[in-house]
Amino acid sequence: MTKISALSTTCKNCLFAKYDGNTQVSCELNRIEKIKSHPVYELVEATDNIKNFYILNYHLCLYQRVSGWVHDKNTMEEMIQAVKEEIKMKWGAILILRDEQDNDMSRVEQRLNELFNQEQPPSWIGIVNQNPDMDVYWIINYLNNKDVIWQIQSSEEDTDREAIDILLDKMKKKRFVFYTVVESDKDINEDFYTKIHRNVLDELLQYSVIKDEDKLHQMIVNKIAHFKFAGNTSQDLEIKIKNQAGEHNLLVEYKNLL
Repeated sequence: MTKISALSTTCKNCLFAKYDGNTQVSCELNRIEKIKSHPVYELVEATDNIKNFYILNYHLCLYQRVSGWVHDKNTMEEMIQAVKEEIKMKWGAILILRDEQDNDMSRVEQRLNELFNQEQPPSWIGIVNQNPDMDVYWIINYLNNKDVIWQIQSSEEDTDREAIDILLDKMKKKRFVFYTVVESDKDINEDFYTKIHRNVLDELLQYSVIKDEDKLHQMIVNKIAHFKFAGNTSQDLEIKIKNQAGEHNLLVEYKNLL
C-alpha cells in the first residue's frame, strides 16, 4: 500500500476532475498527465467505494477547486480561466541602477515599464542605488503612482549581493513566491513572468535559483531557498546552495526554461 503524504491533493471532488461514470479518467487542466511524468510527485489510484479517483502524492495542487467556489456555476471554460487568474504568483523585482544620471531617467523608466507591463506585475520593487548623491525623486514619484510596495537601498559601500539581502530582509514578511534581479542597462523580456508561470505552475518545475552562468540580470530566486540558505551571506547564494545541497540543489539554467 502506498503511503500518502500529508502534502498531497485528492482529486475526488475537484471541479476539474473528469469522470467516466464513477471513475476518474483525467483532469480538465491536464494535471494528471504532468504528475505521471514528474520525477518526484506520484499519481496514486484510490477508491472509497463510491468513486475511483486520483491522489496527487507529495503535491499540493493549486488548481483544486470544489463545490462552493465562487465560480462553480460557470461553464468549464470560464472556470478554467478564473482559476488561472487566481493562482498567478506574487513576486518581487530588484532593479539595480547601472551608471544612471539625474538628468536622464529614460533607461530606468523603460525598465520599470517593462516590469509593470508583465502579464502579472511584481507586487513589490526594490531599487539598488550605489550613487547616494543621485536624486531619486523621479523614481519615488513614479513608484508612488503605482499600486506597488517599494524600497530604495542607497549606499556606495554595499555590493550588489549585500544590497539584495538588505532589501529581502525588508520584504520578507510580504507574501511572494520568488524575486528576480534586473539591471537598468539591460532589457527585461516581455514574457518574463509568463515563462516563469508556465515552467513553475504548468510544467511543475522545482527550483531554488534560475539563472544563466555569471549573469545577475533576470536571476530568479525562490523565496524559501533565499532564507533557508541565509541569502548571500559569506558566499553567493547559488554557490552556497550547490555546495550544501549537492545533486539536489534544484539550480536551473535560465536558457533551459520552456
